[in-house]
Amino acid sequence: MMEKLGQELQKIKIGRVVDVATRRGDFAANLAKGLGDFQEIIAIDIDEKALAKGREALGADNRIKFECRNAYETGYPEGSFDMVALGNSLHHFEDVAALFQEMKRLLAPGGTLLISEMTADGQEGASLTHALIHRWESDVDRAKGVYHRHTYSSREILDMVEAAGFKVTKSFFDWDKEPKLVKGVEKRLAELEEKLAELKELPDYQELAESVARIKANEAAHGAAFAAALVVFAEK
Repeated sequence: MMEKLGQELQKIKIGRVVDVATRRGDFAANLAKGLGDFQEIIAIDIDEKALAKGREALGADNRIKFECRNAYETGYPEGSFDMVALGNSLHHFEDVAALFQEMKRLLAPGGTLLISEMTADGQEGASLTHALIHRWESDVDRAKGVYHRHTYSSREILDMVEAAGFKVTKSFFDWDKEPKLVKGVEKRLAELEEKLAELKELPDYQELAESVARIKANEAAHGAAFAAALVVFAEK
């Protein structure tokens, strides 16, 4: 859990929450841990296999439910949720405007939009290592024809929120220093060379190899840590 985000969540007592593009429910788990109180968290994603892992990990808390839904067209009635949350998934959506309009539709009057997203800016030293790994992984996916864009700048994220008709009430950079996450970054570092060796047939191979060298150089100089995220609270 990020420290500043945790402090803000502790102040919030809320009813129904939807965590959009939850994957395995990591952000839903942070919400459940951080919120001062809540009635229900519904974690949605289109990947049923990822949802199954989330149910297995968080099934003991009957206030958290996992449902397979399309984030562009969730099927929930308008104004169904007191909080709509999106954690580290914005850069996976091709139609960002449609995503924000659906999140706005789902939010009840007086409700809260919460976004936490790794950014292209604000990364330095050890956190830059993680950001560079993510950038490399997105390059690999795109070279294979999978949509996975680079992360947005903090200004781009704030502009998207405001363009969708939300009013930003608070925004800040935060870092998650959970040792388990740092180990995850270190594991991804250790696997880079092996993954690179499997990409020799790609036209972008040389560029990908040069990017790995830059990642390794940054890690050697500064170490590795989880990347910084921009946290945004907004309302309709």
